[in-house]
Amino acid sequence: MEQINKIVIIHNDNGFVKKVEELSKEWTIYEPQVVWLQSFIKEAVKEADCIIIDGSSIKDIKSLIAEMRKAYDKKIIFLFNTLNHPNAHIATIHGADVFYMHSPSASLMYKIYGTHSRDKNIPQTISSEQLRQGKKGSILTIYSPKGGCGKTTLSINLSIQYAQKGLRVLLADFAQFGAVGVNLKIVHRGTGFSGILASMESGDGNMMKEDLPGIIEKNVYKHCEKWGQFDVLITSAPIKMEKIGVAEVETILKSFRQMDYDIVIIDTSSELSKRNLALLELSDHLLFIAGPDLASGWSIIQFKEVLRSLGIKSKPYFVVNMYSKSSGFSCREMEAELEYPLICAVPECKELQYLANMGQPIGYHKKHWMNVFYRRIAHQIVPIFSKKELGLKRIGLF
Repeated sequence: MEQINKIVIIHNDNGFVKKVEELSKEWTIYEPQVVWLQSFIKEAVKEADCIIIDGSSIKDIKSLIAEMRKAYDKKIIFLFNTLNHPNAHIATIHGADVFYMHSPSASLMYKIYGTHSRDKNIPQTISSEQLRQGKKGSILTIYSPKGGCGKTTLSINLSIQYAQKGLRVLLADFAQFGAVGVNLKIVHRGTGFSGILASMESGDGNMMKEDLPGIIEKNVYKHCEKWGQFDVLITSAPIKMEKIGVAEVETILKSFRQMDYDIVIIDTSSELSKRNLALLELSDHLLFIAGPDLASGWSIIQFKEVLRSLGIKSKPYFVVNMYSKSSGFSCREMEAELEYPLICAVPECKELQYLANMGQPIGYHKKHWMNVFYRRIAHQIVPIFSKKELGLKRIGLF
């Protein structure tokens, strides 16, 4: 974690300043000095390690950034109240961080202390023992702004691939109309998010945060088949899932990290809700999925603006699902337009829907040819598969 000794906040809301001060004390042992200014004063920011500025009312944000970069070697974060603020786009282009004021507070801490990043290069294959000696509990969120692209199918099969390699996996269905439980033939009323939300609504706030990992543990379903076991957190009723906001996402994901999982895979719905935006901000890895049609690809291209507005600079991984050479869809052109790395084009498979309806995902048929594509995707997140399992002569050729 980067050491930050002094934070200068230029903002008209003293309450926000106090919140940053409290969060910083929880986040780091260094207890940085937090200074509040209502206007930019050169002398006051000289010794600052991080400068946080309300960017909504700045007329020439480009010139301000240039002036600050010339005079100081500081971390600069601009605050915005709206996702589509024109200054946010300008600030991002010129190398500053941006923070959307309705985002989870943990996201701001990541931007200040620089601990929220993912590896850009594909590391060599590691063992499950090596994984547990290093970083555990990585969170992968799978998202598409267009429905029907196969997010749930991919979430389930990635979970199975990791479980078969001995990883401790949690598959959490955050979708408002979730289908993970249906696809896995899980009938578990009163548990999953239903049980968690009921406990969160009835319990004391501070006590709940401490007890939440235990409550989650009681509400997961231990999905076990011949070829692997992983935990599943099924969705609740749509009206109840609507109640999961930014604060709830932040609390739940923090609890996931405290639990004994090697990886947490989050399935989402397609709407542009605060719940989904919070999941995208707080995840270690993002995986976007598109179908082999122009409408699906175009929706992701449009969604780039949302990520830019949120200040999420790490590029998501990108997968084309149900791909066929006869579809007239160019994966490489799509990759060039998105500027996101295409890690796999998963081919169309006629058996996929039939097996899903039977509650038997492809992953539980170990010799099925489709599994190699799911392993290639999984390997990008956690490099735990051998060259033979990936079906490649050299790792990295996707």
